[in-house]
Amino acid sequence: MERMTASIRDGRGTAAVARARAVARPRGIARWGAVVPLAILAAVCTGIALGARLPWFFAGAAASLLFALWWACLASNRCEVAGDEVRLSGPLWRRRIPLDAIRSIQVVADDGLNHGLLNWPVVSVPGGVRLNMGGRAAVRFLDRRGRRVEFVTADRAAAERLAAALGRDDAGAEPLGR
Repeated sequence: MERMTASIRDGRGTAAVARARAVARPRGIARWGAVVPLAILAAVCTGIALGARLPWFFAGAAASLLFALWWACLASNRCEVAGDEVRLSGPLWRRRIPLDAIRSIQVVADDGLNHGLLNWPVVSVPGGVRLNMGGRAAVRFLDRRGRRVEFVTADRAAAERLAAALGRDDAGAEPLGR
């Protein structure tokens, strides 16, 4: 079992184990637009800690640096089709959906933006959830309860591969509004 888990993790699983895997990480301004302000905040906290002799500001500096490192190196949205389920995860969010509960799979063009006040990699949208680290295409589907899931990929080819692994059926697809 450990070997199977390792093969899923590194992307070399067989078709029966892991049919598709999409990993989206922040790129460009999405990455550095968060890291630079956090580094500045850490420098300010360090300056206050040293200048005003308030050592607890070092904790703020350390927290800012740790969050910046996590965002730059580890933050990601993942969608993995393995066995009889799809595993979706993002920062502070995780869900498993049985493949037989997925309906109305579509590949659509996307602008890579979150259309709301909160610009977090996993956001609520009307009727469901959107996992977005930026990209040009998205896979949209409904689960058994009618909740919408939208996973944004870097390009249309990645979205097509993911939709095929989910069991895309264009004949039964109905348009989903934003």
